[in-house]
Amino acid sequence: MVVSDLNEPVPGSDEVLIKVAACGICGTDLSLYHGSPALIGEMRPSFPLVLGHEFAGEVVGRGAGVKDLELGDWVTVNPHLYCGSCGACLRGEEEICSNRPIISFHRPGGAAEYVAVRARNAYPLPRLAAEAVGALGEPLAVAMHAVERVPPAPDDRVLIIGAGPIGLLIGVACQEAGCGSLLLSGLAEDAPRLRIAEGLGITTAVAGPELEEVVRSDGGVDLVFDAAGSAASLAAGLELLRAGGRLSALGIPPGAVPIDLANIILAEKSVIGTRGYTPRTWKDAVALLSKRTSELMTIVSHRVALEDYEKAMAMLEAREGSKIFLVP
Repeated sequence: MVVSDLNEPVPGSDEVLIKVAACGICGTDLSLYHGSPALIGEMRPSFPLVLGHEFAGEVVGRGAGVKDLELGDWVTVNPHLYCGSCGACLRGEEEICSNRPIISFHRPGGAAEYVAVRARNAYPLPRLAAEAVGALGEPLAVAMHAVERVPPAPDDRVLIIGAGPIGLLIGVACQEAGCGSLLLSGLAEDAPRLRIAEGLGITTAVAGPELEEVVRSDGGVDLVFDAAGSAASLAAGLELLRAGGRLSALGIPPGAVPIDLANIILAEKSVIGTRGYTPRTWKDAVALLSKRTSELMTIVSHRVALEDYEKAMAMLEAREGSKIFLVP
């Protein structure tokens, strides 16, 4: 990975040119950087490429065919360029579109001063929200789609495993869904992130005996969101799930993980995979970015200059802070 000077993008007929205000980096970027076989095999990225699939900014140019966005609009961007015509899209399942280039994997991403994107993938936001938390739009949409796929009932006991940005945002999404009993767990070294969760009104516990004691004393939980994506987190989630409960798997492990299938079968537990989001999810995410801007700002721990991306990647790998934004 290097910082390079490239020509300024020229938007196509159906595209807008965005001056990037901030671009988030996440575990997916780190997996891509290290060459995770699971990620490379699924995404098939086109190298060389500009990273950055979580970004927001100002519209400073537009193609001749763009009608719904104006110069000066502030937007957050859905990086999945779903086709709209395959079987999945026609069923309203754009998140599993079979013909879906992704910005930062197959098209230049937002870790840049400027990026050209398809206009219908850009969602307007008030400037304050766009500059402050607009780059959270993508991970927030991921979190909200997980809650769409496995909606909690008001009296469900919900456990979120993983105190990273996705776990925190799932907590926010569960609050919006009316969840009354919500517990988020992280590792001992996640103490700063757990404090962020508590500031958002989410009860927390450290993974291990403390978590097991809290959960088992209540007979297990009704719903687990596994945002950690490891063999250990998946096993813990299934163990702490009550018979007949549901587990949403959205953290992507680096490779195959063992599953106690007998436990799932005999206790009639359900494991539901969650990937990405739909355009419908994005509309709800944009509304939430505007509604809870000040609270969501607490999840953004660092803003690092674009040319210092190596520092930002090292911080991400060391689990420093929570969400890191690269700022051109």
